[in-house]
Amino acid sequence: MLPSRIFNWMVRRTTGVALHDVNCGFKAYRLAVLENVRLYGELHRFVPVLAQWKRFRVGEIVVEHHARKHGQTKFGGGRFFRGLMDLITVVFLMKYERRPAHFFGALGSFTLLVGVGICAYLAVLKIMGEAIGHRPLLSLGVLLVWSACRSWPPG
Repeated sequence: MLPSRIFNWMVRRTTGVALHDVNCGFKAYRLAVLENVRLYGELHRFVPVLAQWKRFRVGEIVVEHHARKHGQTKFGGGRFFRGLMDLITVVFLMKYERRPAHFFGALGSFTLLVGVGICAYLAVLKIMGEAIGHRPLLSLGVLLVWSACRSWPPG
């Protein structure tokens, strides 16, 4: 029960969709929602999140949950982890689907900065007379700068 509560809290917090139980199997959708929301993998639990993102109205109707009489919950560590990975996917889609360059541009800028920093550090060491050719850090710095710049200029 606790993993499910933590997961639902995380979904509410990261997506802004105020549902009490995202994993609840009782859901109803208008046909327009199902026609406009693309699903794959285990994203079915995030249909309300994706629907709200597509500007559909999302609501919640209270249903009565009865205590489990037989068996045990299947919401354990593995399902929590898969749900967390799906949540990250949904948040990524919501934030960057229409502007992927914002994500990859930031990632490329970070890579370039780290690579230039490493190369600058090694340049100072070289100027001070140290041999830097045997250092794996040199390969990493050059690789980071090269990977960030190899697609420039765009187009």
